[in-house]
Amino acid sequence: STALHPSGDPAFLISEALRGEGAILRLIDGEPFMERYHPLGSLAPRDVVALAIDQELKESGDTHVVLDVSALPAQAIEVRFANTIEGVRARGIEPLDGGIPVVPAAHYVCGGVLTDGYGATSLPMLYAAGEVACTGVHGANRL
Repeated sequence: STALHPSGDPAFLISEALRGEGAILRLIDGEPFMERYHPLGSLAPRDVVALAIDQELKESGDTHVVLDVSALPAQAIEVRFANTIEGVRARGIEPLDGGIPVVPAAHYVCGGVLTDGYGATSLPMLYAAGEVACTGVHGANRL
């Protein structure tokens, strides 16, 4: 399976730390929606967030949701997340005014080749390890 990152873009990933700092995921109309999916709201685990965003986009037909950073101190965001802010601005978006458009994106492969606890596959002498191995440890979210 492929795990999804909740705030990807064809060009780069938006740091989850922005949600940790207090950024809120909102629909394009400004409505916060994550509380419908998880009691932690925008702080929910990334697999839950990615599925919630996907569901909302399917229901609304919108192309993205918005990561709203407006409640965070602008100067702190500019310093702590300089690369992210610079990357968003390079795409013609002012993140401190209208938020950051986000969509889920493939982030890493989480298994696929079924193995036992030692990495052995059903083929003699073939072992799988790392993100290619499906050992049953990670489920929908990498530890």
